[in-house]
Amino acid sequence: MGHGHSHGGPPPHVEIGQLARNSLVGFLAALGILALLGVIWHWPTSSEVSEVIKLPGQVEGVTYADAKITGFSDCPDVDPSQLKCTMVDATITNGENKGTEVTIEITGPVVEAGLTQGDSIEVAQFPNDGGYAFSNVNRGTVLVVM
Repeated sequence: MGHGHSHGGPPPHVEIGQLARNSLVGFLAALGILALLGVIWHWPTSSEVSEVIKLPGQVEGVTYADAKITGFSDCPDVDPSQLKCTMVDATITNGENKGTEVTIEITGPVVEAGLTQGDSIEVAQFPNDGGYAFSNVNRGTVLVVM
């Protein structure tokens, strides 16, 4: 059977002054805020990420830009019972074509994703014909709030 081994009594009680405690909490809070600001400051935009990341099967020369939705209309010659489709009017908000008005067809589940006028989307521009296509929904602000 084993035996206990002790060097005398309970550990000593250490008093920490109120000023030291408040200083530590204030320092850690300031450090946390600075870290959060650093993350926000250095967070890349979707177009910056697109320049660095090349996805498999991605067409050479395709560029990406952000666009703000300005309106919606129905897709021409599409049976809504067969295919969910909407035409989105948008304005390019960054890049070399900033300010360009475009109309983009969106199909599938994204049509019912709750997009509204003023939402930000990412569009792909194709090098051969200069046309645009829907790429992604920019949810940056929503994700930061969450």
